[in-house]
This record gives sequence, structure tokens and C-alpha cells, in this order.
Amino acid sequence: MLTFAFQMPETDSPLWQGGVSLFENLIGALKLTHAHDSACWLAARQDAPAPAPALTAQTKGVIRYPNFTPRSRAWAIEYGKRVLLKSAMTADRILRAQQVDVLFCNAPLRRTSLPSMALVPDLQHLRLPDFFSQADCAARHAMFLRTIERATRIIVISQAVRADVEQLAPTARDKIRVLPPEPVIPPEIYTTDPRYVLEKYHLPKKFFYLPNQLWRHKNHQLVLAALAQCKKQARNINVVCTGAIGDYRHAELASEILETVARLGLHAQFILLGKIPRADVFALHRQSICVLNPSLFEGYGMSIAEARAIGKRVLASDLAAHRELDAPVAAYVDPHDADALANALIEIWETSAPGPALELEQAARLAQAERVRAVGHALYQAAAEIA
Repeated sequence: MLTFAFQMPETDSPLWQGGVSLFENLIGALKLTHAHDSACWLAARQDAPAPAPALTAQTKGVIRYPNFTPRSRAWAIEYGKRVLLKSAMTADRILRAQQVDVLFCNAPLRRTSLPSMALVPDLQHLRLPDFFSQADCAARHAMFLRTIERATRIIVISQAVRADVEQLAPTARDKIRVLPPEPVIPPEIYTTDPRYVLEKYHLPKKFFYLPNQLWRHKNHQLVLAALAQCKKQARNINVVCTGAIGDYRHAELASEILETVARLGLHAQFILLGKIPRADVFALHRQSICVLNPSLFEGYGMSIAEARAIGKRVLASDLAAHRELDAPVAAYVDPHDADALANALIEIWETSAPGPALELEQAARLAQAERVRAVGHALYQAAAEIA
């Protein structure tokens, strides 16, 4: 039996929203392939927020350990035991008491005596430094270098991210393992008519689906510029957007988006729903004519991976991570070219019907099951190497 502890973040940060999906998919793949010879716990400090229900439902529970305030007496004792006496830290002792073999966490990785797998989801600050403050860039750089140094294995979600990690830390090349968090799609979504979302959210029958958080690098402004071009050509094309509204780095972005919508007269064409239930996300995938992701940067591209898994055509920015996913019905555009995006939107709009494409869905379900099993086996093997 190989026992994992998946480390939860210390704060309920919006940055962790993507992390929930990553962990959920990796744990789901592990359960699918190694349900009888593996076990999964969540690990968290005593004062950390409660883990997402989607994660607790897939694990044995949450292992809590004490929080030591920096520079406090308890912290000093803990530090002295580790440095002077070479004793395992309290958190590690508590985890070992539950027979935990491997600690799996998102960066940053705390100091630990357990074999560790640290997830580096992307190094966006290397590719888009202007989207961060100098302090943020320096902090992210230091955090990832520290994590890469400490981890027994470095987990990346695509070959594109692997290339960036090797650029940042060439000596860590042998520690890197590529484990794409292949979406585990609930089979029950195929037994429900997705048209229910039209009435629930008062949506038009025909639309593109853009399931990206409202962050600047997700490039919603390009979509608005393209929709304005379409409108000039008498094509009123609809785009439905979901995801968290608000970029911690650019607090003014949501206001800018709404101002642009008003100025261009796109209230009816650009529909912002915000965060919605997961089941409705899958229904919007199926009911749309195409899934859209115009992002300026992706370490993986979860929305495109989900579209591929469900059997929906995609229109994506021409990024290495998007190309790597190799969706069977896909078109790619320059994420800086509004005219090219407008032309692609019009072409797909005029040649596509809303609702599920049953042949694509059937083929996608078979292919996705194989991808998920491959990830589950790879995750188990990577952990077995170090346990």
C-alpha cells in the first residue's frame, strides 16, 4: 500500500482555484488505477481553511498538524529539534503516524523529511514579467527555486512547463516528471440534456464558451475587440464566460472589461456568469458550438483539455501548451490578432450547430479514459520511486 498526503495551502487564495482542479484530477486518476494499493489523505495546518468538498470526497480525510508562529518559543524549539537534533518535524511525525509515504504539494514546498513531490504548475513570470510587479517576480522566482531544490521529485503538467523549469534550474532535470492533470469527467453529465443551462442562465441558443477566470493574461479584451469586428460585419456572435471575476494583480481589470462592453455595445453578445457549479460548466461545454481560450499564456490549458475530454471543438490561442493537448477538432489563432480571431469566430459560427456532437463525444470518452489511466499509473510509479 502506497499512501499519499496532498498538502493544502495555508490560505484560501484565489490562486488555489486552479490547484483544486489539478489535485482533484490527479487524485481521481490515482483512484481509478490504484484504488486497491494506494490511499490518499489531505494534509493541512490547524489554522488552514477547510479543503474543497471536491477534494475531501476523494480522500480518507484531513490530517491536521500544529501551526508554529515564526520566532515564537514553540517555533524555536521545533527549529532546534530539526537543525540540532536532526529530528523529524512535528508535521512529519503526525503524517508518518498515518503511514504516509509521500507528500504531494503545490509550490511552495515546506521543509520536510518525507519523500516529496512538488507541483510546479507554470512559470508565468518568466514568460510575462510585465504582468507582475518586480516584487512579485522576485518572490515567485525565489519560491520556485527553493521548491525545486527541496523536492525529491518535481511534477510539471506539460512539456511546455518542463522546458521552462529546465531553463530556470538546469541541474534539476533528472528530478522532473510530466504528469498532465487529465480531466476526470463525471459520466452522469452525458445523461442530462445540457439545454437546461439556457433557461437557468437566460442564455441564447447559440454561443461560444469561454471558461477562464477574469485575469489579464486570459485575454478577454481580445475577444471583445473581435466581437466588435464581427458586429461591424453584421454578425452578432455570442460568447458566454464563466470563472472567478477579479485579478489580484490588476484590481481594475473587471471595471475595464465592463467599460469596454458598454462602449462597444456588446451587452447581449458578451455574457459574464462568474463562478458557477461544476455540473453547469460541463453542460455549457456540451451545449456550446465551440470552446474558446484566447489566453496569452498557459501552463496546460484546462478548458481546452476539458473540451477535448468531452468531445467539443476548440478555438485556442497558438501556444505550445495548447498545441501539446492536440485536440482532434481545433483551430489556433495569434493571441494578439483581433482580426484573425474575428475571422475564426465567424467561420465556426456559420458552420456549427449548438449542442453535443455525439460522434465526437463517444470517441472522446474512450480516448480520455485511456489518458486518465496513463496519468494514474505514472503518478503511482513516480511516487513508488521515492517512497
